Amino acid sequence: MTPDRTTPPPVRPFGELTMPPETIETLDNGITFHHLRGGDQPVCSLTIAFDGGISELGEADVRTMLSMLTEQTAHHTADDVSKIIDFNGARISGQAMSHHSALKTVTLTKNLPDLLPLIGEMIAEPAFDAARLEVAKAKAISNLQTAHMDTSVLADEAAAQLVWGENNPLARITTEDDYAVLSPSALADVHRRIVAPSHAHAYFSGLFSDSTLETVRHTLAAIPALGAGTDVMLVPATPAPPGTVREVAFDKSLQSAISIAIPTIHRSHPDYIPLRLTVMALGGYFGSRLMTNIREEKGLTYGINAALLGELQGSFIGISAKCDRRFTDTVLHEISEELRKLASDPPAGEELERLRIYASTSLAKILDTPSGCMQYYQNIRFTGTPADYFRQQLRHIDALTPDVISEMAKKYLSFSYLTAIAGR
Repeated sequence: MTPDRTTPPPVRPFGELTMPPETIETLDNGITFHHLRGGDQPVCSLTIAFDGGISELGEADVRTMLSMLTEQTAHHTADDVSKIIDFNGARISGQAMSHHSALKTVTLTKNLPDLLPLIGEMIAEPAFDAARLEVAKAKAISNLQTAHMDTSVLADEAAAQLVWGENNPLARITTEDDYAVLSPSALADVHRRIVAPSHAHAYFSGLFSDSTLETVRHTLAAIPALGAGTDVMLVPATPAPPGTVREVAFDKSLQSAISIAIPTIHRSHPDYIPLRLTVMALGGYFGSRLMTNIREEKGLTYGINAALLGELQGSFIGISAKCDRRFTDTVLHEISEELRKLASDPPAGEELERLRIYASTSLAKILDTPSGCMQYYQNIRFTGTPADYFRQQLRHIDALTPDVISEMAKKYLSFSYLTAIAGR
């Protein structure tokens, strides 16, 4: 039967949304093992994360070390590794985060037992081959050069220095020299510094059997301690004075990029979620204030967004856009106007309902897959979200009113923000 496409399908509330609980256990070698069984497809995801990331060890060092883990091991050549991964239809990748380093595997559950020995070798016995390292360095330098031809990258780097402070590791700008000086021995040293089971968490999710779970548990318990581990280092932010504007010259682009930052409250603050919803109303989805005004009505930019970004050591509101050089001042003016209007004329009626639906849908999407649910649990460690963050968000979405949005805008959306502009 052909569906009737002239009548839109009915819209109804989601009903009760509940985050399924994870199981946590500590293995004999000290690894904290998180697992969550579910889903209707025979796929699984395994992430093994160690304390110590970009902030503690340096971006070039961590990213290169992680990429080399998946290249070659002490017992398998690069060709062997590639064939094993391809034959099993898997994806194994390194993840360099602010304070953690991880190796993530996604594959069909039936193939995971064949991959686990290789994963164990990648973590315990990688081979940092000099010739392959030179190729990796050349690729990384080329990617860095390409990135620095993008005004949005330049603006974001400048904004990070404004919001965190120029001496904060999270604000350090990685250079070509950082990659050029890397050596196999330097990468091996970084690797030894982080591989310590007592500083590791493993996250396993998907549709799997008890026997597969036991095989994963056995593989994780065999990971040795190569060093004492790296403690997470939280350097407090030292923001620039309110109202600071930093311009980055770049004449090779017809567009300028704007990156605005407003230092704000930590994730543990009771206002954090209402503020997050307020920032979402400002620029967090296609129907938001900034998109509607600056993109749709005035056509000043192809895209503009705002988000509340939380790190372990603090949070900031970020607003970013690219536009024709001629319109930079106009876009800045319109952003200020939208900040002002959010406090004096907050979303109500249909606009507020759209915001609620978008926020609820975003939460519902997390529940679509076991890996989405497990990513929620990973964020508790990686970004400092509270343990009951999912339930709190549902409660605040239900309680959201124009008055709440107005209050959050007045308290936290300061007009004396930090601004970085590249290419004006």
